[in-house]
Parts: sequence; C-alpha cells; structure tokens
Amino acid sequence: MNLLTDDLPEAIEIAGEEIPINYDYRTCLKIMEVWEDSELTGWEKQQATIALLYKTAPPDLQEACRMALLFLNCGDDKEKGEGAGPEVGRLFSFTQDARFIFTGILQTHGVNLAEKPDLHWWVFCSLFLDLGDCFFTQLIHLRKQIKMGKATKEERQRYAAMREIIDLEETYSAEDMAAISEFDRLLGE
Repeated sequence: MNLLTDDLPEAIEIAGEEIPINYDYRTCLKIMEVWEDSELTGWEKQQATIALLYKTAPPDLQEACRMALLFLNCGDDKEKGEGAGPEVGRLFSFTQDARFIFTGILQTHGVNLAEKPDLHWWVFCSLFLDLGDCFFTQLIHLRKQIKMGKATKEERQRYAAMREIIDLEETYSAEDMAAISEFDRLLGE
C-alpha cells in the first residue's frame, strides 16, 4: 500500500466479502480507548473493536479481528525485528495524551483535527508519526529516558515536577495481555 498512489481502504475483505468500515480517525481512536480501558475484559474489547470498526457484521469473527488489527496498524503486518532497539514499554496513551497530540498535530502540520472529523485513520497516523518538536514529542522523550534509566539530572527534576502528566496509567491486566497475545497469534496465522 502506497499512501501516495493508492486509494485509502474504506472496506476490508473478509471471507471473500467486502465489509465497509468506519475508517475515520475518531472511530479508530475510540477503539484505542477501548483497549486502554482496564474495566473491560479482552473479549469485550474484541467485540467493541468489531462493533466500532465494521459497518455490517463480518462473516468470520476470527478473520475480522485479524483484519481489524492489520487495518489499525495501517496495513503493516511486520513485527518489530531484531535490533529495533530496547523494549521500553508504552510511551504514550491516546486517551491520557489526547490534548498534547491534538496540539502537536496542529503545531507541526497546521491541521486542526476539530475541523477534520472524517480524516482517514491512516492519514491521522502519518501525521502523528511525523510530529516535530512539540510538547508531546518532548514528553515521549522524557518518558523514554526515565524508563531506560538514562535521564539527566535536569530531566529527573522535570519528571519530579510534572509526574502527574508524565506517568501513564497502567491499563493492561493479565487478561488484557492474554487478549493482546491472542490478537498477535491470529496475526501470525
């Protein structure tokens, strides 16, 4: 898939049938919020993902889950390879960092998301992944430095002063991790 030359997907093929999807970034962010909700079980999260993403019921739920994950990953089914760097865990939350992401996209790209309710998820992700120097990217850098134990004295002081903004709420229970692993297993089949 080439964002420059190909049409963005508005449907997903499941069991030979084209199923229209809600491809806008707001729907996909709601799905991300569902996955960040520690009150929901893994099964409930999978069901909510299917209900939010697909406009009609898909014929094969296992394939629908696999394809939903692929769509939400912007068509990239590659796993992180060797040498991709140390695993530091989550560095952001679409829920907790929403205001910083919003202003980062506005500052970096001049895109006011409030004026773009139908913006395709893949376009949103491209904007998100290309954020320049803004508070959000500085926040990510600080979180990473703290998690890796490489924070400078000044960074540790900033962390102490802004801990309520910097610390991410834990959202994954053991059951959540099992559901995520199941999604990963489905992707591997």
